[in-house]
This record gives sequence, C-alpha cells and structure tokens, in this order.
Amino acid sequence: VLNSNPLSTPMLFSAQLVAQEIGGTPSLTSSVTLTLEVVDERPLFSQTSYALSLPENTAVNSSLLNVSATDRAIAYTGVVTYSLSSNPILSIDASTGEVRLVSALDRETLSSYIISVTAANQNSPPD
Repeated sequence: VLNSNPLSTPMLFSAQLVAQEIGGTPSLTSSVTLTLEVVDERPLFSQTSYALSLPENTAVNSSLLNVSATDRAIAYTGVVTYSLSSNPILSIDASTGEVRLVSALDRETLSSYIISVTAANQNSPPD
C-alpha cells in the first residue's frame, strides 16, 4: 500500500472478510470487519535544541554531549539511530547519540557552528 500521508498522521485501513459456504443448502455466510490503524511517527528529541560553549583548547575526541530521541512505536520499529549533518569537526555515535569533537577548534577560522542531528527509526523514510 502506497500512501502519500506525512508521517505522524494515523492511517486507517478497513476490510471486510466474507466466508461463504458453496453448495450448501441453505448457503451460509459469515463476515468480519478488520480495521488496522497505522501510526508511523518520527522519533522525538528530548530537547528542541542544544547549545554548547567550548574553550578553543577542547581536546580532540572529547565527548561534548549526548542527544536523545524516543520513538513511541519503538516496540514495532526497532532502535533509534542518529546521524549528523556534514561537519568536519564533529561526529556522532549512530547508536548512542554521543557527539564528539574530531578536529581542533579554531575560533579565528570559525567562531560558531550550527549542526543538524537527525533521529530515525527503521520506518523513517530517507531525507
């Protein structure tokens, strides 16, 4: 089933299953209605933004922060994984959300960084 609804919009699917005895007299039938609600939500971060102020001499490979997101449907979709927008000085552990410094800071080159972290479950479409 293809559906163009955005994620986080519940989708209802309904079908009626009918069983009919063929050749019997009288002909017997039985039916049941099946309704399935599909809710595929993106994981939600515990905070809407994170801010850090670091000294320029912060050691390379330092752990800077952990981002955290939860998926309400985690029992059905598996684990949340994290990814980071292209950034030459930071990395993120895809499983834990730990952000690390992977290159030296140089305030004269760039005084601030804005990064985007994405949290996805197994059912999240690629961006």
